[in-house]
Amino acid sequence: TKVDAWLTEKFSNLNYRIGFDYTGEMNKLWMDPSSSIGIPTSFVVDRDGHIAFIGHPAELDDVLPKVLNGSW
Repeated sequence: TKVDAWLTEKFSNLNYRIGFDYTGEMNKLWMDPSSSIGIPTSFVVDRDGHIAFIGHPAELDDVLPKVLNGSW
């Protein structure tokens, strides 16, 4: 895709995944219902399939261990 080519050209050493919502489904199904307006936004789903966290990715270092060990 054009996005893949652009990322490869501009960020050849990128070591994380980039997602792009071509259809707008992410916005319709996740961002709007959660009243999230900022990008980036992280959604963490726990083992039971429940949304455990919605927030900025910078908070994930604190959030993920707690979600994984059940103390969140």
